[in-house]
Amino acid sequence: MSSCYLALRLKNPQGLPEGLSARLDRALPFVPEARFSAARGGIQLWAFLRDEGLWPEPRWHEDMSGAAVITGYGVADDRRLLGAADVLREADAPALRRRFHGEWSMCKLTDEGLFVACDPVGTEHVYMTEQPGFFAVSNRARLLWELMKALGPRPVPDFEALGGLISPGYLVCTEGTAVRGVRLVDAHTAVVVPRDAGPVEIRALGGGEPAIPGAAPDWDTLAEHLRSNFAWIAGTNKPILAALTGGKDSRLVLAALKSAGLEKRASLYISVPPEHADHLAARRIADRFGLNLERKSPPPRTRILEDMRRHVALTEGALNAWDMTGAVTYHARLGLHGLFGELYRSRGAASPDPEAAARFWFSSPNLGGVLRPEALAPQITRTARWMKGELDRGTAPEHLHEAYYARQYVPRWIGQARLGDGITALVLNLLYHPAIQRAFGGLPLADRTSDRVHFELMSRLWPELVELPFANASWKADMVARSTNARAAITTEPVRHARPILGSGWQEPALVGQWRVIRERLEDASSLLEPLVVPARLRAFLDVAAVVLGVPQPVSSRARTALRSPLLLLHARSHKARILRIVLGLLTVVELEGELREAESAIVRVT
Repeated sequence: MSSCYLALRLKNPQGLPEGLSARLDRALPFVPEARFSAARGGIQLWAFLRDEGLWPEPRWHEDMSGAAVITGYGVADDRRLLGAADVLREADAPALRRRFHGEWSMCKLTDEGLFVACDPVGTEHVYMTEQPGFFAVSNRARLLWELMKALGPRPVPDFEALGGLISPGYLVCTEGTAVRGVRLVDAHTAVVVPRDAGPVEIRALGGGEPAIPGAAPDWDTLAEHLRSNFAWIAGTNKPILAALTGGKDSRLVLAALKSAGLEKRASLYISVPPEHADHLAARRIADRFGLNLERKSPPPRTRILEDMRRHVALTEGALNAWDMTGAVTYHARLGLHGLFGELYRSRGAASPDPEAAARFWFSSPNLGGVLRPEALAPQITRTARWMKGELDRGTAPEHLHEAYYARQYVPRWIGQARLGDGITALVLNLLYHPAIQRAFGGLPLADRTSDRVHFELMSRLWPELVELPFANASWKADMVARSTNARAAITTEPVRHARPILGSGWQEPALVGQWRVIRERLEDASSLLEPLVVPARLRAFLDVAAVVLGVPQPVSSRARTALRSPLLLLHARSHKARILRIVLGLLTVVELEGELREAESAIVRVT
């Protein structure tokens, strides 16, 4: 997201510290092209914008009634786009959230005070912190860290929340963030701050109700909703960048682009090796329809610690570096993602016992007992408590996985990941539409687990795409018989790749090639990591990791006995990905602490 805002109310209005604005500017992950500020009473509002023309509507608006800023994007069914003036004029925030779907947050300052909220999806984050000397709210936690460094108290890691970096890899079922005292505001609430004094209010806005099965979906209308989500792009003349893989999500994005007449304007890319099934399937599509597909090679990651620092800065310490994406380079394009296609895919019914369901999701091998049980247990406890709350308010067990994905995984994992992605472009997850999500919730479980939403929409927007093979997936043979659009044929056989690819492919080579510096970094930080690991077992775990990863070194007896038996060492070999996740999760925490320890935040700018 190439726009940031920060609102500050000092509890003792003695004036802002000298140089604070410049300090905040240096903490931004991009060089702003425009800076705005406004004040009402004791509240100061700053906005930092880049590429104002990339989103057609102004992201800052100020008049006699006040000032407002938006981040992200919002699209109405009549194809009207959200602008800052809409935020300032509209007194009914729930109405604004109903009208403009997408991923956006808003901050409005008037004579009454401050009003801050986001869309119901919750990936455009709103953070707040209340400290002895001030209250502040921002769409970037880093700016709140910088205020704490400038005004006190110094920011420190929140290890209870950071246990989520180890399992599941992101923070879950908590309003906590990577830093103690900085809180993520729930997407179904707003922050209301009186102008001069008085308590801050967290106001409920509604939304997030349990899915209630309803009438059969009108697929033609839903396909038109999706086409409308993309059609406004045609009038922008902005360059488009979109991933094309062998899966159904990116293919549905391509179908929607085609329906809006944009498929030839898009630059498509893929980053897996040519022998991978994703590449084979994507290349077949591009060749058949004459599309522009480029393979982008992932960076070699020859300076892992520098890459880690950038990852921590961009994702604000709340995403395991296992999910670190490619090198961040700046480009002013509309970036289209298919991530929200996951909202229309079920993993099946969950156990009606919240504790059992949570343990099933988050229990994973604690290799060598290196991780403290008390570091992992809070994730299970919080998730079980959240699940019980969902069941108590009417969510059926068969919808529990979907509710978790929509209200926990999407806001936290995708929300953190797009912080980095969004620096380089305006990232659009246009597959989301509330009417489509409601229709998905009303389908029988068999339809939700077999990607029927993808089939029905794709077969209407670009039927030929349904017939081409996917990578390691397929439509079920009875999809056509169950569908209301039986004109489309399907392919039931997937494309097979020549060899499996672990993760995004960079993790293992990077760790093997730079194991010495990684190991030294973790061993030097063993006391820092004590809330998460058993220090006495960390070295043994790293010995075993070196053997399992094939790091060239003499095989130590300590490594062979660290897991107490050859069978457990064999078990460790079968969980190589788990070892990588633990190592990268611990490195993420170490680099976060280093970032917080610096007197002033400064990262390599994305230029």
